[in-house]
Amino acid sequence: MRVSIILLLTLLLCFSAAFSEGGKCSHSYSVYNDFNYYDNTDIDVRDGTVIITHKGRDKTVVKITEKYDLFVDGAEIKVNPEQKELLGEYYHLVIELHERAAEIGLEGAKIGLEGAKLGTKAIKNVLKMFLTDYDSDDLEREMEKEAAEIEARADALEEQAEEIEDLAEELEDIAEELEEQVPELKDIIWY
Repeated sequence: MRVSIILLLTLLLCFSAAFSEGGKCSHSYSVYNDFNYYDNTDIDVRDGTVIITHKGRDKTVVKITEKYDLFVDGAEIKVNPEQKELLGEYYHLVIELHERAAEIGLEGAKIGLEGAKLGTKAIKNVLKMFLTDYDSDDLEREMEKEAAEIEARADALEEQAEEIEDLAEELEDIAEELEEQVPELKDIIWY
């Protein structure tokens, strides 16, 4: 009996640790000031302006304002209405990605915390087994029920992360189209 309790306790602690790690966003988005959808590019939103910086360069590569004005290395680039519309699509998609990544990061942290709480509760309930008529079957039922709830939340979070991946692919498509239409974007690494 003692061996099965120790084994169960160990498994529950591992399970809670796994959920704690699940709180980290495994995609390449950061939930803070910027996110990466490529390893070499940071995308940040500051004061309503999308700022795209290529790692390894000292200055900002591209800025897109709330009015969809385009700046490359500080110089304003004149764009036609079709290009401005694409810049608007790109701008709004970046804003949406930032918001959704932040939501996912927060929810992931909450799920991780719930997993850790479940591990703590398991330890308390093991002690309860020694002091009351609470037995290992009671412990297992209770832990499985709570673990299933946490797992359902984690599954929903994973679906949201997959949606973000789709948005990032759409963002890449718009960036490629912008690069084709705006000559100043062709010769620089900006996405």
